[in-house]
Amino acid sequence: MAVPGAQGRAAALENAVERAALPETVDGGVNFHSLWHTAIFRLANDPRVGVIYARDFAGHSSLALTNSYVHRVEDEARTAAAAEALSG
Repeated sequence: MAVPGAQGRAAALENAVERAALPETVDGGVNFHSLWHTAIFRLANDPRVGVIYARDFAGHSSLALTNSYVHRVEDEARTAAAAEALSG
């Protein structure tokens, strides 16, 4: 099976978003970049996943770039919720 080009991937993502009936947010609709950002954000902020792993997963050349995805978590409940969200 051939790997689709960028247009094919974009169309496949658009179809998947429509089928899943994902709502638009205040930041707009779901797109590849928003999904990618969310994945890296969740990895980088999960206490069970090292930031080095998140950097390698993202393919970032520097830890400084990955650190831009790290945000202070205010309490244990938010940490637990983020960990649960990442585990699916």
